[in-house]
Amino acid sequence: MVSRRRARSATRGGFAALVVTITLLSAISAISAISASPAPAVMRTGSTPWPGGTWQPDAAKYGMAVDANVAVTMDDGATLVANIGYPTDGATGARAAGTFPVLLTQAPYVSSQQPTAFFVNRGYIHAVVQVRGTGDTAGPGGALVASDMFGPRQVQDGVALVDWAAKLPGSNGKIGLYGCSQLGINQIFTAAAVGPDSPIKAIVPACASNGYETYFAGGVPSQIAGLFGSFSTAGLSGPKNAVLNDANGKAQRDDMLGGGPKAYNGDYWQERTTYSVLPDIVKNKIPALLWSGWIPTDGPGSLYEYAILQNAWAGRPPFGAMSPKQKTTGRYQVVIGPWMHGQGLDESIQLEWYDTWLKDVDTGMAATRTPMHLYELQSKRWVNASTFPLTDDYTTLHLGSNSKLSSAPPKTAGSAPLQWGEPSAAGTTLTFDAAPITKGQVVAGPVAATLYAKSSNRNLNLIATLNDVGSDGTVTEIATGNLVGSLRAINKKNTWVDKDGATIHPDHPYRADDYAAPNSLQRYDIQLTPSVFAVPAGHHLQLVVSTQPPASKCASLLSALTIPLPCIPSTPQKESLPGTYEVVWSKSSPSAINVPLLAPADLPDAESGTTETSRGQVVPLGWSS
Repeated sequence: MVSRRRARSATRGGFAALVVTITLLSAISAISAISASPAPAVMRTGSTPWPGGTWQPDAAKYGMAVDANVAVTMDDGATLVANIGYPTDGATGARAAGTFPVLLTQAPYVSSQQPTAFFVNRGYIHAVVQVRGTGDTAGPGGALVASDMFGPRQVQDGVALVDWAAKLPGSNGKIGLYGCSQLGINQIFTAAAVGPDSPIKAIVPACASNGYETYFAGGVPSQIAGLFGSFSTAGLSGPKNAVLNDANGKAQRDDMLGGGPKAYNGDYWQERTTYSVLPDIVKNKIPALLWSGWIPTDGPGSLYEYAILQNAWAGRPPFGAMSPKQKTTGRYQVVIGPWMHGQGLDESIQLEWYDTWLKDVDTGMAATRTPMHLYELQSKRWVNASTFPLTDDYTTLHLGSNSKLSSAPPKTAGSAPLQWGEPSAAGTTLTFDAAPITKGQVVAGPVAATLYAKSSNRNLNLIATLNDVGSDGTVTEIATGNLVGSLRAINKKNTWVDKDGATIHPDHPYRADDYAAPNSLQRYDIQLTPSVFAVPAGHHLQLVVSTQPPASKCASLLSALTIPLPCIPSTPQKESLPGTYEVVWSKSSPSAINVPLLAPADLPDAESGTTETSRGQVVPLGWSS
C-alpha cells in the first residue's frame, strides 16, 4: 500500500534518526539512513499511485536460489567472483522455467555482494560480481591484486561482465545495471564503454558521481580525501587483497596531500570523471535514472550529470547549461531528496524503471515532461522540473559597506579585511545581509559568487556560504562553496552564465597553480552547491565569507558523507594560504553573489508519499506536472 503525502510546513525538517554504516565512496565512503518528516497527502489522478499512473509492482511470484562463488575469468587470466540469484518455482524450489532479464551489479564492498531477493522474486536474475582487487578476486595467475577504482582495467572488466551476464542460463539477453555509490559509478563507466547495440537496456546509477571535485573542495583536499589509507580495507573490500589496497590508498593520499600530480585535475582524475563519459551513454541509447540527495557530494554531481545527459540527447553542447526552453526526454531522469549518501532509494520505483526498459511494460514513467524530481528544502514539498539550471534569470546581490547585500551596485568603493583562520577566531569571517523579502521565494539551482580580493601572501582561500536568516535570527545554510586562489582559472567554454551574462556555474580546470603577486587584486569565481530551498516571507538572505571550515566539521566522521569542505590544505597550500586578505567592492570590482530566485508557484507541487519499499522516506510519485 502506498501512502501519498505532501508537506507545506515552513520550517526545515529535522532528522528523526541517523544510522551510519562505513563503506567506500571511491577510497572510502559511507551509507546512512535518515528519516525525513512525512508530508500531507496529495490526491492522484492516475489509476495507480506510482510514477506514470498505470503501473504497480508485481507481487512476489518466485523464490530465489543463489549460485555462490562462481568464478568469472577475464581475458588476462584474472578471476572475479559472482553470486547469482535465480528465480525459482515457489512450489518445487526448482529454477523457474522461461527466460528473464538480468540485473548486473559490480560490487567492491563485502556488505553488498549478495543478490537482491526483491528483484529476483519479481522475475529478474541478479548477478553480483566482486570488483577486481576486492573480495575473493585474484589477479592473473592467482596473484594478489589491488583495486584500481574506475581505472581502465576495471572498465574493461565491466564490459566483459555484460557479455557474460547476457549469456547466463535463463537470461533473455537484456541487461540492467544496479547499485549505489561505487556500484552506481561502475554502472556509468560500463554503460559508456559497451558501445551501441549492447545488451544493456537500462541503468539506475544511484549515489553516483565521481571525479576531482568529489575529493577536493575548490582545489583544496577535502575531508573525503583524508580518508584514503586511513582505515583498514579488510572490513570493506575483504582481507585477501587488503595489504595492497591499503598501500595504494596511503600512496594516493600522500600524493594528494603532498601536492603531487593527483592534487590536480590531470589525466588520473580525467580518466575517472563520470561527467566525461556520459555523452557516450546517450550515444549507446541506454536510459538512466539518477538518484541522490542534497546532502552528500554525489547530489550536485547527479544534477550536472542529468544536464549532460539531456544536452547530449538534444544534440546540444553536453557540458553547457540547459536552455529553459529545450526539449527533454523521459529516458534520462533524476531524483534528489533530503538525504545522505546511499539513502532514500525505493526498490519499487527502481523496479518500475527496469520493467519499463527491460520488460517493455507501458508504465507511463518515461512520458513525463518534467524529468527532474526534487525535494524543496524547508517547505518539505516535492517539485517537478525539466531543465537545469531551473532558470536563466538570476538575481545579483552586491556586497557593500555596512555589511549590506543589495541588488544595486555599490555607489562607493569599499573593502574589508579577512584573516586566514578557523571561523571561531576574530576577524576570520565577513557577513553581508540582504533586506527581508516580502513574498516567499525559492532559491532554485546552482549559486555562484564573484569576489574581488587581495592577499598579503601569494595565495588565498575563500569560502562563500549563502544562508537563510529567519525573522527570529535562526540561520540555516542554503549553499556553500570554496576556491583556492591559485586555481582560479576559468574554462569559459563550459562556464554557465545567465541571460545577462552573470556567472552562475564557473568551470575551473584545476590543472596547475597560478600564484598571484602579494597584495594584487584578483577576481575569484566560486561555485556554490546547488539547492532548491524555500525562503519564507520575512526571512532574508545572508552571505558569509570565510577562509577555513569549522574544525568540528572536518573532524566529524559524518562530514565524510557530505559536501566536500577544504579541510586538509596540501603541503604547498599550507605555506601559501596564511595571511591577511582584503575583500573589495567597487564599480570596477563588483563583488557579488548570483542567486536563482523563483516564486513558489513557478515550481508546482509534485505528488509524493511513502511506499512499502521506501523505508519510511517520502519519495516522489507524480512524475509529470
